[in-house]
Amino acid sequence: SRKTGVEYKEIYLPEGSPQHLKNREKLWNEVEQRETRKNSTVAREFEIAFPSELNQEQRLAMLEELCASIVERHQIAVDACIHAPHTGSGSDERNYHAHILMSTRKLTPEGFTEKTRELDQKHSGEIEHWREHFADICNMHLDMAGSTARVDHRSYKDQGLDSIPTCHLGPSATAYERRTGLPSKKRQNWEEYAN
Repeated sequence: SRKTGVEYKEIYLPEGSPQHLKNREKLWNEVEQRETRKNSTVAREFEIAFPSELNQEQRLAMLEELCASIVERHQIAVDACIHAPHTGSGSDERNYHAHILMSTRKLTPEGFTEKTRELDQKHSGEIEHWREHFADICNMHLDMAGSTARVDHRSYKDQGLDSIPTCHLGPSATAYERRTGLPSKKRQNWEEYAN
């Protein structure tokens, strides 16, 4: 509730689901009540980054397409929020991203039922499926926006490239660099490794 920069939020449910679950509080309370073990996993999260070439309307269309396909494939509840970049804290102004929170149980007209395990198992291929599907959605929306930029879900190695991926510094290292004007230990270690 204290998060700033939330540009859009929506709950996506399978067809025929109880409509009271469109309320975020009721949805997640019911998800938690369905679990009996104290160490149960109640949700999974995808975090996606939007191509900077897309505007607000195009980002929303892209998110809705992705969430609808997740709901259709797994029959689960999806709670998604688009976040605008926190430019006041020095974040890149192109950093529009979304958090997609998903129930771990299927949702039917009677409520939450059995667990969906396919997203927990590497051998199921579901994570790779969603990475590829997201890249396809990105590229389709980039094409509709008239952009020639493209997204590839594969690693540099799988693409046959010798490039070294960039290092994600994270909030602590980024804050340190902003505050001091010096490179963080993480950046120094990465540059040492890359050379």
